[in-house]
Formats: sequence, structure tokens, C-alpha cells
Amino acid sequence: MIRQRPSVAVPLLCVLGAAWFALWACAPMSTLPVPGSMAEGQREEFGLTADYTVAGRDQSSGSGGSGQGATGQFWYRHRFGHWHLGGALFAGQASAGGVGVFFGGLFPVGKVNLGFDVAAGWLWAEVGMPLTVPLGDRAWFYTAPSVGLRTYVIRVPVGVGFRIGKHLTLGPELELQHTAAFGGSNTGAALLSPELGLTGAVNATYGF
Repeated sequence: MIRQRPSVAVPLLCVLGAAWFALWACAPMSTLPVPGSMAEGQREEFGLTADYTVAGRDQSSGSGGSGQGATGQFWYRHRFGHWHLGGALFAGQASAGGVGVFFGGLFPVGKVNLGFDVAAGWLWAEVGMPLTVPLGDRAWFYTAPSVGLRTYVIRVPVGVGFRIGKHLTLGPELELQHTAAFGGSNTGAALLSPELGLTGAVNATYGF
């Protein structure tokens, strides 16, 4: 009796499906990974983020702003010299759920580090400019203002990273968001109604 070779169609479809959903998610990430969290000599990093977003209100209609609630996020990042590439899984009340990919770099400019980040998923994309400033041997200030096609057009995170031991870091963070929502008026004209959101986050990373 001749045994038939197992079909590679099903495993191949599974791999292609996973890659597709990894590139095209259904909502933007809640925050980008913490700039400067990998210590000298480290090339890989895993991170966890827990955050809560309080959105503004549309004063024209009195309705609550979008994107409110808690979100959890997990990311992996690999560094190639000053460059990095990674992906993130996220789910929660504020950003639904999905997967995102990101690419960027962080380069020394005098006593600070300055770079860029590009992140994307299904029907959203963003470009950020991370900046880190050392506050000693084991702490640093960071921010990463960004603009994008997403719920909040402008996001400005501000945080402080703390290195704990050789591999662990913690990064408490606040993020201000701004978007412009268009709604109808009594005359049928478009009405620009800006909304603000505020996110508080705690990031924990393990680098090696």
C-alpha cells in the first residue's frame, strides 16, 4: 500500500492567513513601544502595556468621544544596529483588537537620541518621531509625537523609563490625543468638532 504525501495546502493557507492578518489589523495600536528601552548590547525585546483612555466629548452633539476604555498590548521588537522591526498584538475597549507592524530607527544626536517610527495595520497608518533624553544611568525621558490615519490624528506620548536590573524596564506614560470629527448641522454644512483624549499607560519590557 502506497502512502500519500500529506497535502501542504492547509498549512500553507494557515501561514498565509496569519501573515495577512499580521499586516492588516482592524484597529490602531494603543501606544508605540517605549523608545530607548533596549539596553546596550540587547537585540530583542518583549513588552506588555496596560492603558486606559479617557476620550473627550463632542460639544456639538453632547455625545461621548470615541476610543474610551482599557486596552492591553503585547509587542516584540528586534534591533539591527540603530534600526528596529517588530509587531504587536492588542485588544480592549479603546482600540478593539488586532495586530500591527512597525519599523524605525533611533540615532544619537549629541546627548539625546532622535529617530522615526512607521506603524501600520488594516485601514490605519502612522508616522512618529521618538526622542529620548537620559536622566541618569538607569532612567530616561521619552516622547514620540505622531500623526496618522486613525481614530486620533495626532498623538503625543510623554513618559519616563526606568531600567531595573539587566533585562527589565518600566515606563509609566501619559498620552494626549487629538482628532477632528465631522458631523452634520441644521443647515447641512460640515461641522468641525475637535475631540481630545488622554491615555495613561504602564509599559513593562524584557530585553536580551
